[in-house]
Amino acid sequence: MKGEIKLFTQQLHKILETILEKYYYEGFNMKKIIMFLSIFMCFAVSTAFASPTITGLQFDGTVYSGTIKVNAYDTYEFIASEPIDANSIKLQGAGGSYTGSDGSPNIVSVSIITNSGTYNIGTLGYNNSLSVGSYQNINKIVLTGTNRASSVNVFVTITPTEIPTPTLTPSPTPTTTPSPTPTVTPEPTPSPTPTPALEPTLDVTITPEKIGLGKEFTADISLKNVKDIYAEDFEVKYDKEHLQYLGFEEVTGYKVYNKPVDQNGAIRFVVASQGEDFGINEDTVVVKLKFKAKAKGTAVVDSTKARIADTKEEYDLVTDNCLEDSILIEATDVNKSGTFTLVDLAIDARYFKYFAPDVDPVKYNAQQAGDEYVNDDDLLFIVDQILNNPEYLPNS
Repeated sequence: MKGEIKLFTQQLHKILETILEKYYYEGFNMKKIIMFLSIFMCFAVSTAFASPTITGLQFDGTVYSGTIKVNAYDTYEFIASEPIDANSIKLQGAGGSYTGSDGSPNIVSVSIITNSGTYNIGTLGYNNSLSVGSYQNINKIVLTGTNRASSVNVFVTITPTEIPTPTLTPSPTPTTTPSPTPTVTPEPTPSPTPTPALEPTLDVTITPEKIGLGKEFTADISLKNVKDIYAEDFEVKYDKEHLQYLGFEEVTGYKVYNKPVDQNGAIRFVVASQGEDFGINEDTVVVKLKFKAKAKGTAVVDSTKARIADTKEEYDLVTDNCLEDSILIEATDVNKSGTFTLVDLAIDARYFKYFAPDVDPVKYNAQQAGDEYVNDDDLLFIVDQILNNPEYLPNS
């Protein structure tokens, strides 16, 4: 904007000089010339120094201001119609509520985007304020609700750099005034956003590639490509149609400190190391999840998002580095028909106390549960599968 004003001033000066030289020496009335120049200058100055607009904010001639409601995971932008310079920027959290069982406050992250780059200026908590100094060539201000922000009302105030209004003093003999040498204002040095030196990955590993219907298995959740990590906050989603979540098993040195709740197939875990000997510097399993296969097909266990921390910074993992794994669930009923029925119960009842591998393995899967002998464990398992089989209807 300052460069455009300077160029406009130089061009206007040349125009006025030409008008004065031409009409003054041709005998035109000086009062009329001055009147014309005054009207022309008022129009030109008002056009050249019109204030830019900022989407979502009002300008009262002194400051830009406005209030926006920021929700979790949503991004809100205040966009300038042209780059502006600001003496100060202030944001005030005007409302909201505490969230989370640990009483953590709502948090909104704030960044400024200028011609020189993006500056992450900090976070805005529940009912507090955030102020920063001058920035040049601002294109927009971005507010982003984090996973701990249900909603926060944010009041934004931007005080622009004052642009002096030029004063025109008419003179019958125009003189050339040298343009002042502009003072270069150094650009602020952006605060670097912390990024880990490695590419952290949260992985899911299911050891068997396939499993029988009704069987149980474990999915290992592990952290890879990290250094000196002591805390993790992540979410895992599983296929509710094919799997039943049975709970989790802790790993020595790593404790789950929240109370994970299954919310429609999504479970959040907050895990921390127990001492410096358990800082994570290599591929490490931090928790084991237990599932039961309840329907035929391919089931997926997916780590959807994660945040990790060393003793200085915390880092959000990119989506592509939150991995998943799958398992094929097959119906391994006794007579290999593909579904559990009363016939399966009858076959194992016929061969009760037999060594399962001796019960014609080409025709039957006699061993269903427990040890290698056909016994009550197998029959109880078969009955459980029959009762959970939607295709098996009792005699009406």
